[in-house]
Amino acid sequence: MKHLKTAASVLATALCAVVVLSAQNPPASTPPPQQQQQPQTPQQPTPTFRGEVNVIRLDVSVLDKERRPVRGLTGEDFRVEEDGKPQRIVAVSEIDAAEFDPAPSAWMRHVTRDIATNDLNDQVGDGRVFAIVMDDVNIPWDDMDIIMSARNIGRYIIDGLGPSDIAAVVYPRDAGITEDFTSDRSKLLKAVESFDPREPDMFMIRRQDMPGQGGGDMPYRASPALMRSDCERMQPTVPTLNVLTSRLATIPNRRKTIIMVSVGIPLNFAARDDCGSRLADAMRDTFRIAQRANVNLYSVDPAGFQGYERYLQKPIRRGGRPAPSTMSQGAAQRAARLRRDFLEITADYTGARAVVGNESAEAGIDRIFSEDGSYYLVGYQSSNGAPDGKFRRVNVKVNKSGLTVRTRSGYFAPKPGQVATPEDKAMPTTNDLGLSGLGAPVGLPLRTSVTPIGLANTASGKDVNVAIVLSARLPASGGNVSELLTVTRNIYDADGRASAPAQEKIPITLPASDGDGLRYDIYQSLVLAPGRYQVRLNAHSKVLNRSSSVFADIEVPDLTRPAVSMTAIALGVQTSPAAPRTDALSALLPIVPTSSRDFSPSDAINAFCRVYQGGTAAPVAATMKVMVLDVNSQVVLDTSQTIAAEAFGEGRFAPFQLQLPLNKMKHGPHVLSLHATLPGGANIRKDVVFRVR
Repeated sequence: MKHLKTAASVLATALCAVVVLSAQNPPASTPPPQQQQQPQTPQQPTPTFRGEVNVIRLDVSVLDKERRPVRGLTGEDFRVEEDGKPQRIVAVSEIDAAEFDPAPSAWMRHVTRDIATNDLNDQVGDGRVFAIVMDDVNIPWDDMDIIMSARNIGRYIIDGLGPSDIAAVVYPRDAGITEDFTSDRSKLLKAVESFDPREPDMFMIRRQDMPGQGGGDMPYRASPALMRSDCERMQPTVPTLNVLTSRLATIPNRRKTIIMVSVGIPLNFAARDDCGSRLADAMRDTFRIAQRANVNLYSVDPAGFQGYERYLQKPIRRGGRPAPSTMSQGAAQRAARLRRDFLEITADYTGARAVVGNESAEAGIDRIFSEDGSYYLVGYQSSNGAPDGKFRRVNVKVNKSGLTVRTRSGYFAPKPGQVATPEDKAMPTTNDLGLSGLGAPVGLPLRTSVTPIGLANTASGKDVNVAIVLSARLPASGGNVSELLTVTRNIYDADGRASAPAQEKIPITLPASDGDGLRYDIYQSLVLAPGRYQVRLNAHSKVLNRSSSVFADIEVPDLTRPAVSMTAIALGVQTSPAAPRTDALSALLPIVPTSSRDFSPSDAINAFCRVYQGGTAAPVAATMKVMVLDVNSQVVLDTSQTIAAEAFGEGRFAPFQLQLPLNKMKHGPHVLSLHATLPGGANIRKDVVFRVR
């Protein structure tokens, strides 16, 4: 990625507010699952807040008259207005997904991810979010040419996804075939290959309640969640687009794109009839949501130039079956035009484009990826710090003529004493998402790193200290909000046996912020015997009245038997001696660990591990080889250091720490590899993947 000189170093420190929760005393350790422990509630001191900056982050597309992305703009080229007032821009970075998101090398692909998250935003990294709508309602079920074309288009879209992109394949009618957001291309392709629209049902459920067993051909209980109105049941693509746009709107600061593979919906936006007007209103609501969240609704017509017109005039359809009816050329043209108008209007109102007419589908999709692949992240500090709960309209301009600028249209400020925003309240319901085959956004975004960090002082002599960093993201608040986070921890061994849960309640006061939200880091430690475990963490926010969980699989090594062994690599920051630490890991780690793996070139991030020598022979000098490779396996750092024999001490271990040279790295994923070798040839290697933005 090209980082602009005006803001590359500012972006990382300014774009998110980080809150660190410190504990005066470490919580009691959780024993291995074979042992029992009662739930506890450790006392917590007043939390400290670090790196708190109110910054609004926008993803901004800049296109020329030919709709080609404009590259090379600097911070001086942008102007941001909030409610008509100029704002101070603090950060600008240019993103080029096509050029700077290559497929990772084999080495990097096989490095196990060392953090766990339940948050889609953490999973996507620098990538984009796509939703591919396979319109099984309006694409003719009895025209195999159009059906095969739709499948080919779906495949072509999936083939064009970048390594960091995630996507969903959504079916408006047969939601059971929908594939929720994933980076697994095989799952996405399987969903596309299943596209085969069914013949319209001859029987429609009209009753609004069916409390018992059905009869005849309905021998099952009908769920009230499926009792849409007759209007929506006849045209479920419209409510599906509305729900899908609302779902994407919950993902902040990412390129969000819907590509609808459809011949269009026969909807007149000036309709006055009851059903038509309700569908038109639903689409207008979709446009409003898309404009506020910068969700672009593209469309690709699988019928091609005049394809739908010809279909309407075909006397013989799929499988040699005669058509129930045909249209004259004029009527077919008018019917096809109505559907094409829908595709073009939907694209125009959301800053996208419709691939219709004589433009080939492949060329149109290439242009879609080109438009979405290059954009800017612009961060600004709002001059209006009042927590008034009002919608603040945002307008971004560039100091060059003839360019089109696209971004979200604004945001809601927090209210005094409140955290939930109108955007939160506008989230689609679980039932609505279920109807579309999509999972609901997590109630509380969580991310965790669970890291074995060294031998514990226990009777067995083999137990290992494990460091936990649990990071919870909460929305911005109007200040003076009393929050209570309840964290429950469960440990499961390889046989599925569980320890007693450990619980901690953390009272905090949310600071005022009108930025994109705050992240709270909670530190815990526990002691485990060597083996495989799953750590399950659940957090509940009293203010949001939401809970969610995150699971982390770890392998605790035996650090006493091998000739040489090494703990996992912890990443974090070195604090100043003038500011003594009081967190739960202060006695176990010389750095404050972080669960983030996304850093700015200006960040001072340290890597730390401990090297152990087993057995009873006197420790010997060890060679530590340090390598950093980028996504293409190009060597960024290659150096070696000798760890003297006396450095291992009585505990037979030596600490190793280095600062990552992030300012010398280009944007993108990197792998840090630490390789310890003894003179006799015994060796051990540990790797960790991180990203430089």
